[in-house]
Amino acid sequence: RNYVETGVYVENILPKLGVRLIAVNDSFDSSRESDRLGVTVPMKNMINETYARDVSRKMFIANRVRRMKPDVLPLGPVAYGYKKDESGKRLIPDENADYVRVAYQWRIMGVSFVEIADRLNLIGAPVPGRLMKGEKGGTEWTRSGVCKMLANPIYTGDTCLGRTRRTRLASQKGVIRVPRDQWTIHKNTHEALVPRNDFEAIYESGVQNAAAKKAIAEKHKKAGPPIPADFSNLVWCGECQKKMITKREKKGGQGFTHVKYVCTNRKKTDRACYNVVFNDFLKVTASEQVRMHLKVLSDRAELIRKLNESEAGKNAGLSIDKKIAAAKTKLLEEREKEARLYEDFRGGVIEEDDFRLIHEKCVLARQEAECRLKALGTKKDEYARVLGHFLDVTGNTLQAAEDDGFDAALVKETVERIYAYGNNRIEVVLKNEDVDRVIEEALEGFEE
Repeated sequence: RNYVETGVYVENILPKLGVRLIAVNDSFDSSRESDRLGVTVPMKNMINETYARDVSRKMFIANRVRRMKPDVLPLGPVAYGYKKDESGKRLIPDENADYVRVAYQWRIMGVSFVEIADRLNLIGAPVPGRLMKGEKGGTEWTRSGVCKMLANPIYTGDTCLGRTRRTRLASQKGVIRVPRDQWTIHKNTHEALVPRNDFEAIYESGVQNAAAKKAIAEKHKKAGPPIPADFSNLVWCGECQKKMITKREKKGGQGFTHVKYVCTNRKKTDRACYNVVFNDFLKVTASEQVRMHLKVLSDRAELIRKLNESEAGKNAGLSIDKKIAAAKTKLLEEREKEARLYEDFRGGVIEEDDFRLIHEKCVLARQEAECRLKALGTKKDEYARVLGHFLDVTGNTLQAAEDDGFDAALVKETVERIYAYGNNRIEVVLKNEDVDRVIEEALEGFEE
């Protein structure tokens, strides 16, 4: 709807790119000069943008007026634990209301959000996403789902509107949370599921926790930049095979002092794995394994280079060339046989039945020779590619492996994953694990 940007594309960008624009409804064709220089399309674009802005403003005003009516229901799906009555103008509790009540009781007793989600899954409480979206919805309760339910004031019997709003700027997408003092609240519009005091206690606790986390983040920000997590997105739990999250910890007022990787996965186990491995530990152990592996690559690369420069390497290359030359000679012979056979048939030397029988055999022999020549050419190209690839891989990392100290760039380049187990046991999975196969293929070429 931006008529200025539309004009830039229609008049400048698309013609430079050689793109022809056709708008069927507007009878516009950029190949016609009269359409490009006319004012019809710019005027329509301007009207469309003004119309869209005017409709958006009117919808905003209409929604604001709608929120002021005391008998209005929130837009969208009905909150979990409620359903509309027969008139469709009032909310009444449904069969899931007891799950809401017990979740609030658990939270008042100090049960964590994660534990509440686990308990709801254990007792078979229907998941809100599954009720709203069917098979496309979620299959189990999560921490975020419990937090969202416990923070909804609708369960106190009040209808709260305007809790969120969408940004009106095209450059910013998403939902913005509105402060509580700006909500539109209609008191006691339906039956409450939880006491108001319980909701207020849980809500204030959430506000305090959010403020505390924000204060800690600001304090850490003032303490200086966080220390780097050298193995971020590389560490996986060896027990549940899930990616471990990165955590930074501080000591006193010194800011962040160390980084660790923790597994908090709860999908397949009753309790989280809680495997922990520290960044400093990985800098020593993982780096040592990487350097040992690169040392092996260095020795093998040197062997490949020596063989390539030796007489055996030259003979290996000549052997492949000789086979290719022999295959070409064989192909020429088969083609000549096929040509002589045709001449003998035209000269009446052989009968038609004999010609057909012999010609079929000649064609098969020629096709076999062509396939043999093609296979040898592919093998020669593959041999050169394998050897060149292997030498490139080793040459880029051998110099870094010889240097002392930790090299984060070397780790990123060579490490695929690091699996962490209990008792500080780790398993490093390196990239280019097919290097052994590459070497074997290269050495097989020398053996030939």
